[in-house]
Amino acid sequence: MFSTIKRVTIDNAQNDLQSLKQTTTFNREKRKDGRNL
Repeated sequence: MFSTIKRVTIDNAQNDLQSLKQTTTFNREKRKDGRNL
């Protein structure tokens, strides 16, 4: 039971990290576009 909860938490943390990376990349691209305009 506890190990399952731990596993889910780890999965969620990895998903959050992935989302954070995507958001950071997206913002960086947006900034780059703004500079080019």
